[in-house]
Order: sequence, then C-alpha cells, then structure tokens
Amino acid sequence: MVSLLLVFFSALKRSFPMKVDMMEKHPLGSQAFIPMKETTFLAFVAPEGNKPNINKIESFIIPKGIGVNYNPGIWHFPLISTEDMNFLVVDRLGEGDNLVLHNLNNENITLEFQA
Repeated sequence: MVSLLLVFFSALKRSFPMKVDMMEKHPLGSQAFIPMKETTFLAFVAPEGNKPNINKIESFIIPKGIGVNYNPGIWHFPLISTEDMNFLVVDRLGEGDNLVLHNLNNENITLEFQA
C-alpha cells in the first residue's frame, strides 16, 4: 500500500553563487513543495534517465504564490529557498526505494541568483 506523507520542512536561505554537487530523483512517486507564505524559490531539474543529463538541465524561478510538484523520475536538486521559509512537502510513503542520488562533484555546475 502506498500513502502520502505530509511534512513541514524548514528550509534555510541558500547562498549564491551555489555549487550544484548532486541531484536526486524519486522513481516511485512524485514530490511537491508548497511554501507556507508567499516567497520566491528556485527549481533546478533534468529529465528522467539513468543519470542527470547535464546538457538538458534547466533552472526556474518559482514566483510567489506557486508550489512545484516533481513527477516521478525527474532529477532535481533539493529545495533551493531564497529566504528562511517553511514548506509543506508532499511525498510518497510506502515500500521500495524512492530516492536515487547522483554525485556531480566532478562537474563544474554553478547556480547564480540575484533577488
């Protein structure tokens, strides 16, 4: 049986420029992030695959009043908050390994953002 897990997550403000040293995916379920007040945050994603395709990585500024939901198998960097903020996280709870990590330390990927 698969259930949903609702968690309040306290994200700390990230410093920029930020080195992207890893990405993760959740092959068995989606994952959603909903800010608990209006804020801007960032999404850093790559398409499904055995590993992140660094030539197809995209980043997005998520505007105030919006959350995101990553479909199963989508590579992403963990939550990138632009201020200290609480988020409601909706995740999959159930059997099976729903977390795959990929190390990007050998890549030179830097994310820049100016508020």
